[in-house]
Amino acid sequence: MTNGELVSRVVNDGRFLNKDEHISKRYILSIAKGFAKTFMSQKIGERGLYRDSSLLRTIQCFELVNDDVVNCNVIEFRKCESLMKSKNKLPNSVSGKYGSNIIVTSIDGSQIYNGTNFTKYNRDKKRVGFSKLKSKYFFEIDGYLYLPDSTIKAVNIIMIPENEYDIDSVSSCSNNEECKSGMDYDFICPDSIINTVITSTINEVMSTYRRVVIDENPNLDENQKGKTVV
Repeated sequence: MTNGELVSRVVNDGRFLNKDEHISKRYILSIAKGFAKTFMSQKIGERGLYRDSSLLRTIQCFELVNDDVVNCNVIEFRKCESLMKSKNKLPNSVSGKYGSNIIVTSIDGSQIYNGTNFTKYNRDKKRVGFSKLKSKYFFEIDGYLYLPDSTIKAVNIIMIPENEYDIDSVSSCSNNEECKSGMDYDFICPDSIINTVITSTINEVMSTYRRVVIDENPNLDENQKGKTVV
């Protein structure tokens, strides 16, 4: 289901065209994405979402640039031999209570990098053989991707994005030949909860509409409230 199809479903099921034709499609889509993110975040701890390949998107060729280890803003990286930082911020992804859930691989898919934090990284450094593995980790800090002790210039990112459009916008080797409207991108949501998202969106938009009518027309009687005022 595309974003446009989702919005049409909400408009038709909620019969909003009969009530208020100026309800923005972007507003409806924003509400729907908010509910989808919330419901998916609740389920992501079950790991079931990552078995649904229809939700996963891949950023092909996510560019990395050299970061100065001496003057790096992150003090913990100053002991690294080299440091690569993503050129762009990572798109927002659906995350659970343990934070972001992304998979980082080499361009050819032969190497998978392990997500970590400084507490775990410092603990792993004490293990035998760590020197052979230190370039196989990644950090996600303030929305940027960091690869310590690495000189690799691009990776692939697999994630469940909030917005499919964001995937194309940060890919350095996108194959898109045409510009797509925001409404033409897929609405990221598993089939198991799409009806719940639509129902919740309809209720939220309806609630907002009613508040606006009442606020703008405080003298309306009960028979007039909820009707479009010309």
